[in-house]
Amino acid sequence: MKVSIQWKIIGIYLSIVLVIMIASGSFIIIRIEEQYFSRVRSSVEAMATSIRDILWIESNLNFEEDRDNMINVLKNLINVNEEMDIYICATRL
Repeated sequence: MKVSIQWKIIGIYLSIVLVIMIASGSFIIIRIEEQYFSRVRSSVEAMATSIRDILWIESNLNFEEDRDNMINVLKNLINVNEEMDIYICATRL
């Protein structure tokens, strides 16, 4: 049975619409993901800055000597009663 030209045009039109919807949906999802990661990054940077300011961390601070003091201050700030690990990253961006 032959397919009429009208059904071929409809099929092409629906295929084009489907491809455009997939492309635009992917673009929107990527933008939302970038915006979310940007918010999380700025939040983490602000938190790190505030912790650094609270602990009076200077560039010449010796992390090995003052590590226990910093961990105690951090535990007091967040009111931790149970045992937990706190990791301190000494790198600068």
